[in-house]
Amino acid sequence: MRLFVMIIRCIRRFFFCFIIGIAVIGLFSCDNYRGYGVLLLNNEAFPFTTGELLPVTDIYRVDNYYEVTYNGELYQVPMWQMEYSQNKDEAIKFQDVYKPFAEMYVFTKKYDGLPIREKPDSMASMIYRIRPGQTVKVLGRSKDQVQIGALTGYWYWLITDEGLRGYSFGYHLEVIEGAENLSATVSGLLEEDSLMEKLMTNTWRPVEMARMIESGRIDLSTLEKNYLLTPKSDQNIVSIVNEDIDKDFSYTEIKKTSADTYSFEGADLRIQVLMDDKIRVSYYFEDLYVTREFVLVASDIGDVVRGEQDRRHNLLLAFINKGGVLSSGSYGTITLSSDYRFNWASFGSLKGLIIPSQASGSGSVNFSSFIGRGVSGNFDGAITFVFDEAAAQPVTFVYNFQGRGVRFMHVPVENIKDSEIRQLGPSPLVMIFNFSQ
Repeated sequence: MRLFVMIIRCIRRFFFCFIIGIAVIGLFSCDNYRGYGVLLLNNEAFPFTTGELLPVTDIYRVDNYYEVTYNGELYQVPMWQMEYSQNKDEAIKFQDVYKPFAEMYVFTKKYDGLPIREKPDSMASMIYRIRPGQTVKVLGRSKDQVQIGALTGYWYWLITDEGLRGYSFGYHLEVIEGAENLSATVSGLLEEDSLMEKLMTNTWRPVEMARMIESGRIDLSTLEKNYLLTPKSDQNIVSIVNEDIDKDFSYTEIKKTSADTYSFEGADLRIQVLMDDKIRVSYYFEDLYVTREFVLVASDIGDVVRGEQDRRHNLLLAFINKGGVLSSGSYGTITLSSDYRFNWASFGSLKGLIIPSQASGSGSVNFSSFIGRGVSGNFDGAITFVFDEAAAQPVTFVYNFQGRGVRFMHVPVENIKDSEIRQLGPSPLVMIFNFSQ
């Protein structure tokens, strides 16, 4: 019996010591970690490397950083720079997936940059635009390449230095492996091409439009058509709108074929940079090979339009302010209104002579014609009467004010070209009208 009691006591002591030992081991082996994080981007000169698994000792959500331990030291890592998990196995799983991209960066040579989107979809919202030459960290990549239009590439999952995460289509991305001397590597890969930059970052206008603006003889109908050449690098498109074409030229890549000439592959389009502000564009359209010149226009087109509208309105006001009603014993009475309308009564002697026989006597006036250098005489302007009847040919006069009247001199339509009155003719019809209230 005594032996049995001793055995029981020994067993109790053994279990007591065993439990105490387990508790002590547990006490000293417990890491007290809040979780684990994988470092995505090291731009704080931390002693640990991108892709490393780090124990998280505390989380500071107000200040947006994780406190991690490394070699017995504590470090504060911004939350956006880590992929955090409470579970170590899940963190290790992410680390394994991220490992091939831990030292991978991308940049673009595109002169207008490249979008980062919310989703790997070309129609998804853009959240950021990568600047030319800017390096961006890669977090991952689509398993397979995809095709968007004529372009093929991967979707890259990226994180910017500001912590934004999103997706960018890889056709125009250049991949760099390794973060050492990253800036120098990118600088070496970027090709300086000031001509290309000038070409692809500006809107170009037809050279005829520039000449028109420079001369001050503005054709509003031409400006309103908004003829231009617009490169759209983000879509691989050069858009050309002119009197003979309205087309988007889709290209796959741009090749520099000479010191000043670029070929847009897949688009039958070639552009030569003639001067800093002038290009020559060649393309096929409806089986014809067309060559046009475009230039940079310093003037704001909207300002040019408003200036011309003001000029024409002031010419009309010069008539309205003198009474707006012009009378002639031989040629009838013309009534002008501020909305550019007119009514011409009793013009029978002019019908079939300079006024079309089908004209009823009402219509609109405009001041779109300009007096050319070949026209001798001192004139205040040119006025055109457009009768309401569609078939009626407009009637244009040059004029000058004389006291309480105005002197009109008829201009045959064949003497007007591109809104310019080239000459008056050998024996132009002259009419005198007096103003009356």
